[in-house]
Amino acid sequence: MARTMCGRRMILTDVRTIDESNVVQVLQKAFVTHLANKIDID
Repeated sequence: MARTMCGRRMILTDVRTIDESNVVQVLQKAFVTHLANKIDID
C-alpha cells in the first residue's frame, strides 16, 4: 500500500552513504524541503 503524502514533498536523497564528510550537506538540502512542507502546513 502506497503512503499518501497529502501534497507534501517527500524528503529524499540520492546519496548512497551518509557519513561525517557529507552529513551537513545532505541535511541542509533536506531542510529546504522540510521548510517548504512547513510553510504549506502553516
